Amino acid sequence: MNSSQLVVFARRIANLTDARYYAAKEVAWLFFNLEPGTEGYLDPMYMQAMREWVEGPGIGGEFEHSSVEVVNESASFYQLGAVIVPASMNLAALTPEQVFVKIAIDASDLPQIMEEHADRVAGWILELPEGATSWLDFAEEAQPLTDLYHIILQYNAPAEEVKDVLSSVTPWGLGLTGGEEEAVGVKSFDEVEAVFEMMGEE
Repeated sequence: MNSSQLVVFARRIANLTDARYYAAKEVAWLFFNLEPGTEGYLDPMYMQAMREWVEGPGIGGEFEHSSVEVVNESASFYQLGAVIVPASMNLAALTPEQVFVKIAIDASDLPQIMEEHADRVAGWILELPEGATSWLDFAEEAQPLTDLYHIILQYNAPAEEVKDVLSSVTPWGLGLTGGEEEAVGVKSFDEVEAVFEMMGEE
C-alpha cells in the first residue's frame, strides 16, 4: 500500500500541542483516552475544549474497562465519531457508528475473533505483545489479515523501520500516539516527525 493512502490514527492525545500537531498532519482521527484511572486519561471537559481548536480530523474516544453502557452514553453525549475498545468488550452491543478494536497480534484465536465481529468492527488496531519492539518480527502473522480486514498497526517502533514495515505488512492504517509536554505548549515531535518523513518516502 502506498503510504499516502494510509489512514493515520493519533491516539492518547493529552494536550492541545498534540492535537494541533496531528491535525496539521491531516491525520484521519484524534482519539482521546476517556478511561478514568488509566495512563493518559484526559478529562472529557478538556477534550471538549481541545476539539474547538482543531479542524479536520474526526474526534474519537478510547476506553479500556468501561461498561458498554458507559461507552455508548459517552459516545452520544460527547458526540464522538468513533470509539476504540478492547476485544473483550461486548462489541455487538455498542452503538457508536464506528468501532475500532485494539488487540495484541499474539492474542489467542485472533482470526476467529476478527471473523466473528467483522460486520461490526470498522478496523482492528493490532498492538505488539508486551516487550516486543519491532513489527518486522510479526509481519508473517499480520500480513494475511490485511487482505481481509482494515488493519491499523499501532506503531511505537523506530522511525527507520517504517518503510520496511509498510512493505512487509501493507496495513490499512497506522496508529501513532501523543504524550506529555515538556512544558505548557512545548514538546519535541522529532521522533514522530521522522515517522511521517519515512512514510512520505515509501
